[in-house]
Amino acid sequence: MKKLKHIINGILWTFVGVYAAVIVLLQIPTIQAYVGAQTAGILGRKLGTKVELGRIDLGFLNRIIIDDVHMLDQKGEHMLSATRISVTPDISELLN
Repeated sequence: MKKLKHIINGILWTFVGVYAAVIVLLQIPTIQAYVGAQTAGILGRKLGTKVELGRIDLGFLNRIIIDDVHMLDQKGEHMLSATRISVTPDISELLN
């Protein structure tokens, strides 16, 4: 029982440490630009259009905040422009 408690405690603290490290790394402008460019590329390929994203921050737990969003439609016309978007992804859907 004591060994199981120690394992669960280690897993919990590892999760907290990794989450804190990601939050700290996302405060560095170079990493923010890289994550924004990679995410924009993935969204652009998935939607078949041009997507530009600015700063990406992690909110509390599973909330993602994206600043400076610009998206064109598939005809190349301006479709969406927002200064800030907040997204709460469903973790179970992402794992599928």
